[in-house]
Amino acid sequence: MKLTLSNFNLILKKIFLHENKPHVAIGVSGGPDSIALTYMLSKYLKQNNGNLIALVVDHQMRKQSAEEAKNTANYLKEIRVNCKILKIPSNNLEKGKMSDARSFRFKKLFDYCKKNKIFHLFLGHHHDDNIETFLLRKTAGSNLEGLNCINEITINGDVQVIRPFLKFTKNQILKFNHENNLKYINDPTNKNFKYTRSIIRKYLSDNKKVIPDIEKEFIIVKKYYSDYKKMVFKLLNILVLDIKSKTIIIDFLKIQKLNPEIQIKIFDLSIKFLKGSNIATRAKKTANIINFLENPRSRYFKSYDINFEKSGTFLSLTLN
Repeated sequence: MKLTLSNFNLILKKIFLHENKPHVAIGVSGGPDSIALTYMLSKYLKQNNGNLIALVVDHQMRKQSAEEAKNTANYLKEIRVNCKILKIPSNNLEKGKMSDARSFRFKKLFDYCKKNKIFHLFLGHHHDDNIETFLLRKTAGSNLEGLNCINEITINGDVQVIRPFLKFTKNQILKFNHENNLKYINDPTNKNFKYTRSIIRKYLSDNKKVIPDIEKEFIIVKKYYSDYKKMVFKLLNILVLDIKSKTIIIDFLKIQKLNPEIQIKIFDLSIKFLKGSNIATRAKKTANIINFLENPRSRYFKSYDINFEKSGTFLSLTLN
């Protein structure tokens, strides 16, 4: 499918359910992906009586970041898109890690949306991003949950995150920008090989023959992920014996007979039920809880502000 305004509109009509006059935000880095998405989204919203605000985050990781943010904001004004620069305090990025910058950027975007009661946040991730993420997570030993990678629609608290470019490649986006004379900046960190993603991107660029095989694996994961989720929730329905506002009782004897990955997923869902879906659980941390409790002599464990307590073959999870 070619990236055109008409095809983009077709995708939005399929995945983007919105009110009569939607209030929409978009995260704009100034790169080709976010600029193309901003351009197309602004046209769509004008046709649908919507309101768009472009959020440019100055991460302050490089000396040029403030100037880049300002230039991006000026260009957005040229194409008649309202924008706001959000600045990350430099003391939050002392380590200079890309993962830190990404986390703070998302936090800034979500906080702004929540404060201004914006339910829809668009991001410019595309097909190549998903393949890079898949390979990154595969080499890191991620489970099926992690290999599912980036989705078109996700919910973060009160904000719906929409990524309509996931069916399009970087080259298609660059071609669209060229055809429509759109200006953008190139992030120098994309060629900085102290970052793992840059190394992965270089590897894929130098070894294009491996990409079809990686894409096949990725498609298989995407295809069967929904079946995996259905299976997990069916198991959860069998294993959970009682649910109260602050306590879940599960059949721990039956859980021990399951695959370790499924065990972790059952525990994670139970933890998120008690703590809230936004809590970030860690597979290694959850596995340590399970391993400790599998010892016949172990009766009690505390983690995630939850008391895990065994009684016979049952295990209760109680929120403090």
